Parts: sequence; C-alpha cells; structure tokens
Amino acid sequence: MKTDLFISITVALTFALFSCSDNDGDTTPPAVNVISPSDGARITVGTDLYVHARFSDKEMLASYTIEIHDNSDNHHHTRDGGTSYFYYQQGWEIAGEKDKTVEHYIPVPEDAISGEYHLVVWCFDASGNETVVARDLLLVEAE
Repeated sequence: MKTDLFISITVALTFALFSCSDNDGDTTPPAVNVISPSDGARITVGTDLYVHARFSDKEMLASYTIEIHDNSDNHHHTRDGGTSYFYYQQGWEIAGEKDKTVEHYIPVPEDAISGEYHLVVWCFDASGNETVVARDLLLVEAE
C-alpha cells in the first residue's frame, strides 16, 4: 500500500515538473518589416496606396492583416457631398510559410477626407504570437 502511494506521488510530481518547464513551444513573435509606405508618407486622395511588407518566423507564419483608419478622436463628420473618412481592413492567410513578402495596391477613394491616418499591419504566427507595426500617413487632396 505504501509502495503504491509512493509510486503515485512520484508519478504525479514527475508529471508536474515536466509539464511546467520553460520550453513550452514557440513564444517568439514573427518579424515584420513594412518596407513601404514610410512613416509620415503623403498619399494623394484618389490614388493607390502601395504597401510592401515582409513577414518571417522561425517556426511558421499564419496570417496578416492590414488596416487603415483615420487618426481622429472618434468625432467624425461628413463633408457636403457625402465624403467620409477612409477605412480599410483586410486579412490574408499565409499558413505554411516561414518567410513571405507581399505587395498590395490599396485604392484610396476620391471622396475620402484628407488628414492624418494610421496604417497598421498585424502578423500572427502558427503559435498565436503577434507583431504589430504602425505608420502615420497623411492623406492629401490632389493638386
């Protein structure tokens, strides 16, 4: 009986020690390099915003998302003629890749309100780790 109790405790302690090790898998977030646009880039309303980025991970990538939103205090108005703040968000799967370079041409509507905006790029790896990179953008009226 004492032997069974000793074996049970030994097995339980061994399981507890090994299941709580510091080596619990991939905890390193993916690397994200937003090549274009540069921080503070001026984008003309009614043209395409060129986004060029590279993602890498030592294990495996999963997905990325690009979002563009205005840099206001959430106090929005529309101008006469129905213009509004530009908003864009789209995600893509890149499962099975360790290194991925992407290029997107995102159309900025002609009726978008000019002003300060943010470009935000999220990347997730297969283990759920995340990296976020943001750029400030300035949307300007066509000259």
